[in-house]
Amino acid sequence: TPFTFQTKKYYLTFVKYYNFPVSDQTYGAAVNILKLSDGNYLIGGYEGTFGGYSVYLTKIDYNGNLIWRKGYDIPCESSPPTFKMKEINGEIILTASYYVAKLNLDGVLRWKKRITTYDNGYGDSTINSFTVDAEDNIYVVGTLADITNETHEKGMITKLDKDGAYIWEKQYGSTFTETGSKSMYLRFIDVDLQDNQLLVYGDLDVSGLNSNSNMSRQAFYVRKTDTDGFTIFEK
Repeated sequence: TPFTFQTKKYYLTFVKYYNFPVSDQTYGAAVNILKLSDGNYLIGGYEGTFGGYSVYLTKIDYNGNLIWRKGYDIPCESSPPTFKMKEINGEIILTASYYVAKLNLDGVLRWKKRITTYDNGYGDSTINSFTVDAEDNIYVVGTLADITNETHEKGMITKLDKDGAYIWEKQYGSTFTETGSKSMYLRFIDVDLQDNQLLVYGDLDVSGLNSNSNMSRQAFYVRKTDTDGFTIFEK
């Protein structure tokens, strides 16, 4: 039986190059892009000097024309997965390394919050994601590393109010292993809010082996908590 079909043609509209960042004395890269409610786009990334990395943002319009670009005194890493941006009710919330910040759509910094627990001297300690509830409270999840403890990496949730003030913070380990002993590694990678409950996604060492073993086995992991951080289940 004969049939016909039609495909739409999409043509490249423009190619734009941006200095990221502006200064010739620094280096950097764009690692994230966010479509905004005003029809424009926000490009997020970092600029680096010999002193480390800090957040750098560029806003462009639909046609790629530059609106503004700004650097911020917000330390970060060069790893893209640790840099997250979302627009919530006309404001931008971003996380980078162990900082949370809120800006308006013009790039004006409302506040920044240093989650000091992550700043413990271990490079694997970092914020990985966040979500926001109907009251604009912010739930920040990440991994807390400490090789001096029996558990080398724990998951952590920090709840902030809309102005960045602490509400609560909790650390999580797990005995959800093949042996029933403590897992050495539990990493919180992402989080979602459903029916006023948190679903936290990550990975877990299920082997239950001791720190001298190199036979750890990672598995996908989910933990559900209420908005006060109390565990409902883990799988």
